[in-house]
Amino acid sequence: MASNNDWETVGSKKGSKNIKVTNKDQQQNASRKQRPNNNLDNMPRIEPNAPMKESPTIYQAFLEEELRKERKLLESEKENANKEAKKPSATTMKRRDRALSLKDCLTKLQIEEFESILKKDEILYPKNSNIWLRDIASFLNSQLDHITDFDPIIANKPNVLSIHSDYPVSEMPDTLKKYLIEKFSSFSSEANLSLLDYCIESLTTNAIKDQSSYGFRLIVQILLHSRPNLVLDHLTKFESLLQRNSNRPIKALAILWSVGQVGVTSLNNGVKVWFGVMFSLVNVRNLNSYVLQYLETLFTSHGFDLSDTTTTKSEKSPTTTTKLSSSSACYDCVSKTDYFKYLGELYSESSMLSKDLKTRLKCLYPAIKKLAWGDASKTLNSFFTGYLTRYTNDCADSKKKELLDCLIECLRLDAQSFAAWRKEYKKNISQSRLLLQYISEHESELKLKKRELSQTVDYFQIANDELMQKVPRTASQSTTSTTAAATTAAASSVSSANQKELEINVQLCNSLSQKHKKSSASRCTRLMMSLFVIICLSVIILLSFDVYHHGSTMESLTYKKLSEAGVINAIDYLYKNARDHLQVALKWISDNVPQHLERALELVTPYVQLLLKKIALAFDYAMDKTTNQRLWMVEMFHYAHNQLIIYTPGLFQCLEWVCEHAINMASLMFDNICRLVESIYKYLSNDVFVGQLSPQNVKNSLLELLKLAQNSIQSVIVWVQETAYKK
Repeated sequence: MASNNDWETVGSKKGSKNIKVTNKDQQQNASRKQRPNNNLDNMPRIEPNAPMKESPTIYQAFLEEELRKERKLLESEKENANKEAKKPSATTMKRRDRALSLKDCLTKLQIEEFESILKKDEILYPKNSNIWLRDIASFLNSQLDHITDFDPIIANKPNVLSIHSDYPVSEMPDTLKKYLIEKFSSFSSEANLSLLDYCIESLTTNAIKDQSSYGFRLIVQILLHSRPNLVLDHLTKFESLLQRNSNRPIKALAILWSVGQVGVTSLNNGVKVWFGVMFSLVNVRNLNSYVLQYLETLFTSHGFDLSDTTTTKSEKSPTTTTKLSSSSACYDCVSKTDYFKYLGELYSESSMLSKDLKTRLKCLYPAIKKLAWGDASKTLNSFFTGYLTRYTNDCADSKKKELLDCLIECLRLDAQSFAAWRKEYKKNISQSRLLLQYISEHESELKLKKRELSQTVDYFQIANDELMQKVPRTASQSTTSTTAAATTAAASSVSSANQKELEINVQLCNSLSQKHKKSSASRCTRLMMSLFVIICLSVIILLSFDVYHHGSTMESLTYKKLSEAGVINAIDYLYKNARDHLQVALKWISDNVPQHLERALELVTPYVQLLLKKIALAFDYAMDKTTNQRLWMVEMFHYAHNQLIIYTPGLFQCLEWVCEHAINMASLMFDNICRLVESIYKYLSNDVFVGQLSPQNVKNSLLELLKLAQNSIQSVIVWVQETAYKK
């Protein structure tokens, strides 16, 4: 019942209790009824956003949503990283406890561990050797994952270490290294190539994930130091791999480091890898510095002295001298195609290289040029054609100067370059014009071989005559129709653009030919005059010394010998007789010759003039009729000469050698003959011409004989004169 506004509960007496509901309780009940409304107020509400902006494409709205998600993920990752940084994990604590250097970890490795892995894999995978090798590489890398040494591949700085340093394989014990080399060599090249691909892929993956990769690097070095053909036989494969990853610097640098290990043991292999794999990345911004540094380190580590050209801001000429020990073994490592690719990139106007890298590329050019040329006296003729075709007016001045220097060097060092020039003359008329013009202006300074140059100019003159005959005539000279003129111009092998070049070539060849003729004639004249002067000076010196030594001309040995031999008397007698007969002849000529000469000229002059006219006409007729035959003979002679040079390159050298030895043999035979004559003379003078046959008695007998002959001749003359006068 309720009384006095209070409630009362009715029940058993035993458990009954009177509960009074006060005003306080009523307020609590009222608050409980209002709680649902407060909870509704605290629940999240959907707030209307501003209208979305219109985008030019349908993808921009989705991109904004993705950017929001990425921001939330980044914020959550940062929070987790901060928490983890505060509380280091157990694995990092263990690694810190057991952190060692690379050398210490490698010395702890045992060969028995690798053997146990191989035996286990042979049981599990009996026919899959690729898994065996990959397990070895993975095991080695797992044992070196806590190294404290600095790894430049992971740090994206592979150029911190020397590219050709043996690190990290230099830290490996010799026994373990020898074991791995022998073990890898027992497998096929396909298995080793698969292992190399696996190690390079793992190396790039670990470099991106910032994980240790010392084990894979060691395997790569051991493989490529002992078997470089794994890369050399698959250059296109690795080049395409680098092209695919050229926009990923970390992966590309890891691949470049791996492939570059081929050049550690051989300059030849290193240069082949650089041209076959790395050269295509010269214009890639993030990789070109490493590519050039690789080549610089390759040359310096194998004997090239680039110390004067390594400064990046140097303005020195790229023709720096290089020194290479046993460079002849590396002459075939740079092919002609690779060399001209490098030359084109060096002087390319569209190159993306900076000035610093361009200077470094120029500093490396002399070494590339030296390796490409090799033995210059035998190989430059094959480079001459490439230089000639690139030597045009359109190229830059620096490139034109380099090409011109190379062309002159080819002509100066290798005589076969003249044959190559003759062969390519008709295809490169404008380039030949530039080269001929330079030679004509600086011939005295170039010191080219005169004989080969004159032969080449003569061949060019014949070729110019042939080409000029094929040039179409002008409209004023032609009498045919316009259509016929058009057909002849179209059929002409010489274009109108090259016609002016050809005319200039004709003038240059003529001027050079005249210079050579004048120089040859003057050289022959100078030789004869010098020989005559030397003989005269020698005689004068000997006579002067003889006269000075004996005091006077009469007492000189020369005069005495000439007197004893009767030469002086004979000269006096001949002089007197010649003078007398000359006086008689001059008197007779002055009396009779004018009359007879005048009569002879009157009779002979008309006939001689007619004969000369006929001879001139016959000569002109013969020259006109035999023009083609003479040109053909000259051309065939030059063609045969060129063919002999091409197919028998050592023939003329052999002939020169034969002539030289023949001259030496002739001089030796002459010396022997002189000794023989001297010995015969001594024998005759000592054993034969003695007594009545002594030289003095023989001389007296000859003098008496001469006197008798003289008397007989005089008596005959007197008898003839007497008989003539009597008649």
